[in-house]
Amino acid sequence: MNAAKEEQNTSSKRLLLAVLTCVFALQVHSWNTLDGYQLADSVEYMERARNLAIGQEVRVDGAVRSFGFSLLITPVFWLANLFGAESWHGLIWIIRLLQMGLGIGLVIASARLAERVTGRPIGWAAAALVGTNPIFLQYTVSPVSGVAAGLFIALALNSFIERGDARSGLRGGLWLGAALLMAYQTLLISFG
Repeated sequence: MNAAKEEQNTSSKRLLLAVLTCVFALQVHSWNTLDGYQLADSVEYMERARNLAIGQEVRVDGAVRSFGFSLLITPVFWLANLFGAESWHGLIWIIRLLQMGLGIGLVIASARLAERVTGRPIGWAAAALVGTNPIFLQYTVSPVSGVAAGLFIALALNSFIERGDARSGLRGGLWLGAALLMAYQTLLISFG
């Protein structure tokens, strides 16, 4: 009985790895087909993070975007400043890779959430559905806060449905708070 269950878990992990490999390939394709100017949001997030990292004034006049995502990417600029990097070009690549990692994390968290609620096949389907969505793929290669907010919401929901003590609820609340710091729109989920 245990051998059959272990083989099923192994095949499940292989299938999820195949889905994640496909999602990563689609992200690389999306990045490769990206053209034109960067989104104004991503430029603002990166400028705030850069200014914070190098000790310049961070202007938020009339800004309606949350500051949390800028804080999330600030260490990249801080390290670049520490090592004397002058060009943003390499930093944008690093931040895009970080964003892709957040997207992969969202796919994994969505699969886990769907699997826990409805079963393993639905978890795989959720991973494939999220990971192959063209809008999702576009935003996983542009540094914007929505993907990070989505990941933190998925992690919060996973924590909330865990059976356990108050720590899982506290962990869920912290993830939900992190989502709120990434994008104010997640406040609606908090009260939903």
